[in-house]
Amino acid sequence: MKKYLLSAIALAALTSQAFAQPTFKVLAPASIAGNYTFSWAEWSQTPDFNTAGVFVEDTLAFVDDGTPGENAQGNPLAQEGCNQLINPNDVNTQIGVSYRGTCQFGTKALNAQNAGAVALIIINRDPETIAMGEGTDGPNVTIPVVMITSIDGVTVKDEMGNGDVVAFIGNKQGLNANDMSATADQALIKPFATSHSSLTNSFNPTINVRNVGNQDQTDVTVTCTIDGPAGNVYTESVGPLTVAAGGEVYIVNGNPNSFPDFDLGTYPVGDYNMSYSIDLGANTDEDPSDNLLESTFTINAEYLSKAGWDNGAPISTSYPSNSETVYTSCVTFRDANASVQPLTGYMFSPDADTTGGGDISGEEVFLRILEQSDSSVLDATSLTEVFSEPTFLSSNADIRQTLTVDLQTPFTFFDNQLYLVCLETQNGTIVSFGYDGGINYDGNFAVTGIFQAPVQVDQGGNVQYYSGWTGTNAPSLAMRLGGASLDEVADVQIGAFPNPTSDNVSIRTSFEGNANIVVTDLNGRIVMNEEVVLAGGGVNLNVAHLDAGMYVFNVALDNGQTSRLNVVKK
Repeated sequence: MKKYLLSAIALAALTSQAFAQPTFKVLAPASIAGNYTFSWAEWSQTPDFNTAGVFVEDTLAFVDDGTPGENAQGNPLAQEGCNQLINPNDVNTQIGVSYRGTCQFGTKALNAQNAGAVALIIINRDPETIAMGEGTDGPNVTIPVVMITSIDGVTVKDEMGNGDVVAFIGNKQGLNANDMSATADQALIKPFATSHSSLTNSFNPTINVRNVGNQDQTDVTVTCTIDGPAGNVYTESVGPLTVAAGGEVYIVNGNPNSFPDFDLGTYPVGDYNMSYSIDLGANTDEDPSDNLLESTFTINAEYLSKAGWDNGAPISTSYPSNSETVYTSCVTFRDANASVQPLTGYMFSPDADTTGGGDISGEEVFLRILEQSDSSVLDATSLTEVFSEPTFLSSNADIRQTLTVDLQTPFTFFDNQLYLVCLETQNGTIVSFGYDGGINYDGNFAVTGIFQAPVQVDQGGNVQYYSGWTGTNAPSLAMRLGGASLDEVADVQIGAFPNPTSDNVSIRTSFEGNANIVVTDLNGRIVMNEEVVLAGGGVNLNVAHLDAGMYVFNVALDNGQTSRLNVVKK
């Protein structure tokens, strides 16, 4: 998990601090050549890849410690490298490759180092990368240690079976004469990979391009292209640009170099492909593997999600969590047209740790919505919870299945208000939630300074919001805007918070004006009858005098519209 406390971070723009981001790339064979997602160990004695020219480049070789059998993922236990290696002749002077397993990362690395490996690649068991602790043996490790995803690990492993695979790990600054670079953590993509057609959907393409070669470039062109369901809908270029060796150009709205907004007005439903490409003009880039960045997004008429969309559901490829009790997984949301369609339901995919007989039957999952007043701080000073509604998991048959939940009380967002929309479990030791590990929103955070998918975890009573999971920042929570349950919704959208409540309840609505609120118990007896003025998002009512139980709030606006909702008094 990224250990960035949100209260300690405020980013206004991309800066050169991230200029020297390390690279992991396969150089040969050509069939799998290119850049790969990875994390790297920043331990006490491991090489600092933030330093220009610090790198390793060599052939890959699997480790082998002789352990019989397979691990839970079906990979050889011998290739976890948890014990002294029995194949030093294979690993010596090569980049070792091992699988993540049950022993510490530092132990794997030290065993590879002792066998003569110049670096170690650890293949994760999940389609993501994570931060690696050095453990007991890590302080003695002096070789580079990196992790790649399980998906990329299969690609690399399969090709190693066909012959030599050569990789580069490190900082290539200054190695080539002509070398322009763009990385995903410095480029903005569509804020939601699955977006609703009623929302604004316009955005300003933004990218930071860098000259990592040792020669100045005087004829650089950067192009952003977006192809929609019926063909090209956006092609814009910036250039020619002059970029000094070691320099960079930030192409963003408000700077001398910028792209025009992507704004179609109306957005056809379907799949879109977006790309940034770099051209050096008369010069030939000596490493074109980082001259093209591509991403995809989908426009549909029903759901909104940070995750990608496939077969009518948000994509879930991983299920991270390390909570001891409460675990909350969130997405940020703000849109100029947010009030057009109310939130009427959602999809999510739960997972469970069933080790030792864990059972999710009856486990409670809350959908919580919080208004946020400060994009850089997530604590009691900036967050106000405005909606909460539970659902219950039925059995272990729900594990890694896409579940659809209809809200009993639809919720209307306010235009241009920043929200956190969260899934929460009180039993984080068992329940976790799905993420799409194939989407990287790090560039969006770098551009906007707003965390895309914060999480809240409780570790020993220390509850904090953090920036999100390393390598996985696209929660597979899909919000249904409008949709089927609207048939059951009254004339005006309205909500109540907190619900259940003890003393006061806030009636939330975008309507402003006079209203009459009649509260009845379940026998139909009127227990409250209030004339109120709805303003500033609603009105607060004191219900401390009511007995514990369920009550029906009947709201009649002075324009003739009506609504009703259930509120529980504790």
